[in-house]
Amino acid sequence: MNQKANRSDLMSSTPVQLAIVSPARWGRLLLDAVSKSDQLTCAGVFSRDEDNRKDIVKTYGGKSFTSYEALLADPEVQGVILPTPHFLHHPQTMAALKAGKHVFVEKPMANTLEECHKMQTLAKEKGLALAV
Repeated sequence: MNQKANRSDLMSSTPVQLAIVSPARWGRLLLDAVSKSDQLTCAGVFSRDEDNRKDIVKTYGGKSFTSYEALLADPEVQGVILPTPHFLHHPQTMAALKAGKHVFVEKPMANTLEECHKMQTLAKEKGLALAV
């Protein structure tokens, strides 16, 4: 078949379940955008700060995760948002991709070009979205 699919055919009727890691001011702005979308929803949050986790869940919904590993192990979480410090982008993205999660990582994507290539390669191998 050589038919062009229109955008609505490619969109799921079920919102993508996204979890966020260590949201501060910028992370909350990203969650504001998620909350306004009918294609995305907040599945949860991981932060080392318990009060921050509680406030995010109260404001945006989802689960409170006490570790990044627990967030990645949750089958309901389909993707992660990483507004974290630059040096964490590569290891956190690689862990998320290995766990089968889509990733939106803040810029810079990673600290080296080699790290970026590894992230892109793994996302492609897994058939997952990697966005910056």
